[in-house]
Amino acid sequence: MQELSLFAQIPVDRYEQVMNVLAGISAMQPSEVRERHLIFKPRRKPNTAAPKIGGSQALETLKSQTPQKSQSELFYLKLVGNIRNQQSSRSEANQGIKDVEAPVEGETLVHSGRSFIGHTFDSSKSSWTMRFSDLPEVPGRRPVTLRMVTDVTLSEGNVLDYMNAFGYDFMSEHCLEGQQFVHHNVILLIHRLLQYPPENKPDNGQALPPREKAPALSSLKPFDPSGAYVLQASVRIQPGSKPETVDTGMNELRVFQDMMRGVIGLDLGDRLALDTRVK
Repeated sequence: MQELSLFAQIPVDRYEQVMNVLAGISAMQPSEVRERHLIFKPRRKPNTAAPKIGGSQALETLKSQTPQKSQSELFYLKLVGNIRNQQSSRSEANQGIKDVEAPVEGETLVHSGRSFIGHTFDSSKSSWTMRFSDLPEVPGRRPVTLRMVTDVTLSEGNVLDYMNAFGYDFMSEHCLEGQQFVHHNVILLIHRLLQYPPENKPDNGQALPPREKAPALSSLKPFDPSGAYVLQASVRIQPGSKPETVDTGMNELRVFQDMMRGVIGLDLGDRLALDTRVK
């Protein structure tokens, strides 16, 4: 689907003020968002075509000179798993509801699964979504950031085995914490990314697998030393929609941008910061 977005940075000392403004505009209380993000890198290298001989050589040369998106571009993929808060998890456990989501912070993920260097990661204890985010459109064409985003729910099986068979290796992980509002068709996510405490890597240089448990939130530190948050205002449009639908989404974002004028300045996202291509 197409994602239209505007962004703003929220300093820590203005977080409560902005939260109150968003609650008033959306006429709702926020819903908590806590996610584990696992980053995967493709191990396949770009294919190098063998040189052509004979009459087909000129045709292949013409094709190579035709402006088009390179088929050799590789992109990182992300697995997103929701983390419930401890209170709701215990409440459901008391009611006998089967745990199919991500674990409580600090609670072990391990019972059975795939082992790496003394670790075990059991993805069946969580619900996961594989997310692909394309390179955003070049700025200047629209007053918002536009990019393609695809989410695929992985409902069963070991997600690490799936990603391995898909040709992707685990690289790193972090957490996202935030609050979400909805104003008409605009999704308002005020959030920040948190990094895990460092782990000792094995002597053989092998990459560590995803952690066997989600660390306690208190042990995580923001990537931004200032602790600032990011507000992302976005509208998602189904692929194949009419151009008028994209215009409607942009207008909704512009209206929200005007409503927030004087409180925060919403602007286009940094295209390079949102680039998910493998360099």
